[in-house]
Amino acid sequence: MNRITTRKTRLFAQASATLALLAVTTAAVTPVVAESLNGPTRTFETVAARDCDDYNVTFRGGERARVWATGDGDIDIVIYDAAGNRIVSDTLSDARPSVAWTPPSTRTYKICVDNTTGSEIDYVLRTN
Repeated sequence: MNRITTRKTRLFAQASATLALLAVTTAAVTPVVAESLNGPTRTFETVAARDCDDYNVTFRGGERARVWATGDGDIDIVIYDAAGNRIVSDTLSDARPSVAWTPPSTRTYKICVDNTTGSEIDYVLRTN
């Protein structure tokens, strides 16, 4: 078993049984719906070195939106609105970024899982 397979196996082993109910992301940009519109999401993925994985997620207005990730290396989360404005971000040097905000109305946001390191990083992305 190579190092990447071992890391992915470890991450998948930590996932709960709800994985069967959720779609695993297979494209760089995959629309998902979160907050009370479609419930929590969990996505397992690998972000390439010095790259960003993007997801479009619709959050319900007036309710707390939360996005967090757990990776096997330093990753960041940046949230953008439809106009490309940065709404909130966690760019601390850690493997567990987390952001929260309250959208003023129901709208779609772009979630960027950013890897600024020289190695690919496996991660689990979650939304409420």
